[in-house]
Amino acid sequence: MRTVPRQLWLPVIFAIIGIFRIHVIRQRAIMPSFVALERSEVEKDLSRCLDAIDREMHHLNQLCADWADWYDTYQFVQDQKETYLRTHYLALTYADAPKFSRSFFTSRATVTYTLSER
Repeated sequence: MRTVPRQLWLPVIFAIIGIFRIHVIRQRAIMPSFVALERSEVEKDLSRCLDAIDREMHHLNQLCADWADWYDTYQFVQDQKETYLRTHYLALTYADAPKFSRSFFTSRATVTYTLSER
């Protein structure tokens, strides 16, 4: 049975110790900074997403505010008076909307009024 000379054991031991030291340094010094950086990037991305959702909700609230009074809308379907359109359907509200079409239906699914723009 052959034995490995002592001259070969010494470099192997130093290599193992070096790998262990590199691993410890990486785990204790480098990884925490990467984790902190990643966490801050995720927080920024999440903040941007939440801000975008808030902006969309605000925009939708503005678009839907004119339609919030259902009694007036029901009355318009019944009598189709132009005052409803002047007071509840403001063109300025939909100026930023790319395309839209609004139709009003009776309970029997017949169209009473349709308005399309752009």
